[in-house]
Amino acid sequence: MKIALLTLTTTLFLLSCNQINNKMTDALPKDTVITTTVITNDTIPETRTTVRKEAVASYTVPSPDKSNPRQFAVSVYETPLRFRFLLKMQYKTFQTTDTLKIPNFGIQPVVAIQKGNEPYACIIGFNDKKGEFRPYKQVSINGNQLKLTVLKSYFAGVYSTPQKQ
Repeated sequence: MKIALLTLTTTLFLLSCNQINNKMTDALPKDTVITTTVITNDTIPETRTTVRKEAVASYTVPSPDKSNPRQFAVSVYETPLRFRFLLKMQYKTFQTTDTLKIPNFGIQPVVAIQKGNEPYACIIGFNDKKGEFRPYKQVSINGNQLKLTVLKSYFAGVYSTPQKQ
């Protein structure tokens, strides 16, 4: 008995929702334009067809000691994912890697490295849509250790634009 009552109540509820929906569409003026949403920030594929072997950006401070020619070096390399890069860092004989994720602004990402405030420091960033450098991470030497600091966080939201049908 309870199952039959529950089934009847659910059916009546669903039918009444459908009638309300139809009444709402019928109440719209005839010249009302129904719009659809189109994602506008997906113009660049997420993967690369070819990955460059050489660095897309690099920064090197030569050592004053002639026996160790590369004391401080930072290089950025492409990966198969278009908005992710491999970051290689070196200080004296110590080498390490990290990832660099650039937000998708709907343009080809351009990574750049600028000189930092200290002799053994550089700022890694990217160019935005206007071509302006956006600082992202800093590689520096703290004491006798290599230090990677995130300066700013970025993200790109996917927005939509209504289009007339």
